[in-house]
Amino acid sequence: MRTADWVEFLGIREDLLLRVLDIIEQGGTALAFPSQTLYLGRDGGTDANKAKTAEASAKEWPDQGSLGEARAPTERRT
Repeated sequence: MRTADWVEFLGIREDLLLRVLDIIEQGGTALAFPSQTLYLGRDGGTDANKAKTAEASAKEWPDQGSLGEARAPTERRT
């Protein structure tokens, strides 16, 4: 059906889409809809000794002229 009237068009479109939805539901299925799942985990937190060691190491970086970047091992692995 063709129409130049916007309101009539919206009514026809709504009716058509609702009929399609009815057909899908009668077939025993449904339409998917956007969703998002957030999984929350619990851990033991930060080990206090490791945190103190890391903090002390990071405080030494300016004195060493380093930003603490990782260094590759000098030996080659075979």
